[in-house]
Amino acid sequence: MSPSKITNPFLIIIFCSFLGGCFSNQETEAQEERGQTRARLPSVDVIRVENATATPSREYIGNTAPQSEIILRSQAEGQLLNLAVNVGDRVSQGQIIGQLDDTILQSAVTRSEGELRALEADLARAMAQINDSKTAVESARAELQQAQTDADRLEQLYQEGAVPRREVEVAKTLENTAIQAVASAPNFNRANQ
Repeated sequence: MSPSKITNPFLIIIFCSFLGGCFSNQETEAQEERGQTRARLPSVDVIRVENATATPSREYIGNTAPQSEIILRSQAEGQLLNLAVNVGDRVSQGQIIGQLDDTILQSAVTRSEGELRALEADLARAMAQINDSKTAVESARAELQQAQTDADRLEQLYQEGAVPRREVEVAKTLENTAIQAVASAPNFNRANQ
């Protein structure tokens, strides 16, 4: 075989390989280019368009604060039985917001009522003693006035010689006793109070 005959098929094989390599390289580059294009495109949500009525939504952003804040404390001690409202609830005047166990308070009221009745009885006794003392003072004053009248009358009768001196002295003694009774009557009242 001649060398040109051997070289020709060999050249043809090299040429075909070269052409095959070029075409396969172009195809690979085209595939890479398409893949990069796909990777670079953003993903998009697709929605089907329909006729509808649009209502604008209003959204406001801000902070709220109460007009006033009130701290409530019970005037009485006790266990809370029922709480009718929660923190932040709006309440109105006169609204019951809780209920306390009132058994302790009821027993205190009952005890106080008993003490009140005892004090009222003591007051009634004291008023009766005051009335008795007033009566005793009035009686002592009446006796004093009578003793003074008797002593003056007997003194006059003695001056006229109608009665003995002894009767005048007895009348003066009764007058002095009545004076002391009137003077001691208010002291008796103060001692009993």
